[in-house]
Amino acid sequence: MVSLHSPPVLEDPTWNYIVLAVAALFEGFSWRVSHRELGRRRRPGDSLWQAVRRSKDAAVFTVFFEDSAALIGIAIAALGVGLSHIFDNPYFDPGASVLIGLVLIGAAFLLARESGGLLVGESIDRDQIAHLRNIIAADSAVESVRHLLTMQLGPDSVLLTAAVRFERRLNLDEVEQAIERLECAIKVQYPSIQHLFLESGTLKALSRSARYAAAHEPL
Repeated sequence: MVSLHSPPVLEDPTWNYIVLAVAALFEGFSWRVSHRELGRRRRPGDSLWQAVRRSKDAAVFTVFFEDSAALIGIAIAALGVGLSHIFDNPYFDPGASVLIGLVLIGAAFLLARESGGLLVGESIDRDQIAHLRNIIAADSAVESVRHLLTMQLGPDSVLLTAAVRFERRLNLDEVEQAIERLECAIKVQYPSIQHLFLESGTLKALSRSARYAAAHEPL
């Protein structure tokens, strides 16, 4: 508070600029690496922010957020030092410190929001869920798709469970073949779905019927 009310007079800012330039060099290199990694994972037409939102690798977007906040903070600090020196007004420097604090708060908020969803079991995005539903519904053996739930277990590991109603004309073997066909179709387009559970009331009914027929089959 003392530095805000009575900031010290800025003398020679040379070392300030040198320290800020070195910090910008190192942070810029780290930011470029994280930016390149996000770019590799970005879909065609997606903005950088959309790539961050889609990324489920906390290590990548955490580094990107931290380095972005650091570079913005360095720019604000350099601007504060420069304005203090040009206008001979020491209040620009503490004002820049306040802005840097706000930038860090904003970065912490974004990190908490993005990583918090992964901690509690975030689902994949809506477009992917709609596409998965279409893949299942497009199979000729499927009558309807009811509940479809996903959970992100890790950067490249997703759990998918779906309640599927198959055509009633199918027998047990045909339903099992349809399930195998659906599992292959889903995993080809979504390799990250490593845990897949398709629940079917039709399959359960057919299994009960098969067991009943086997139990009452004449010896």
